[in-house]
Amino acid sequence: MTRIGLLATTLLLTLLTILTATPPADAATRTRRLDGVEVTLGPGTRQVVTVNRTRGYHARVTYWVKNRDGWQVRMRATDGRIGYGGLVPGRERRQGTGTTPLGTYRLPWAFGRHAAKDVWKIDYRRIHRGDFWVQDNASDFYNRYRNQEQGGFRWRLPASDENSSERLSDYPGSTSGRSSPASTTARSGTVAPGSSCTSTAPARPAAA
Repeated sequence: MTRIGLLATTLLLTLLTILTATPPADAATRTRRLDGVEVTLGPGTRQVVTVNRTRGYHARVTYWVKNRDGWQVRMRATDGRIGYGGLVPGRERRQGTGTTPLGTYRLPWAFGRHAAKDVWKIDYRRIHRGDFWVQDNASDFYNRYRNQEQGGFRWRLPASDENSSERLSDYPGSTSGRSSPASTTARSGTVAPGSSCTSTAPARPAAA
């Protein structure tokens, strides 16, 4: 039996980065609509990524930063892709259905191929050879970032197997449309519909 993705990326999705260490005791969760997407904001939220479906499996991906003037667009990609199977409520999503879960999700850390920069205000892990996002339903490390040398999942399974895990080092050149539900990803070149995650070509800074 498949499991619901614990950190699945969304549409009408919002990935939230919480930047303040200790919010005020009376701070309350609230909602706001950004680019047509209803976002649930936790206390101290200062950065948001929204993914708004435009048609079919196409989406607009926008990076927002809050300052004294309110929420401002910093970057936007108009050619994002979501799951080929459409959208479903997050609690109802099942692995292997090609669907993207609806909802608001925290983005507590990030990973990628680039070296970390001192100005980044989020924990970051650089991808190394043998790194996977575990998609093996029989593993205790399901939906976790893990290296094959750590074991605990069947990393040798072929891509055709429903329990095969996502080899993260394959992301940059991938146009096959197969992707993990764990994160919003940026890819170079052609962007194809994913199995569940949201992907974009490199985004452009928003006009001042």
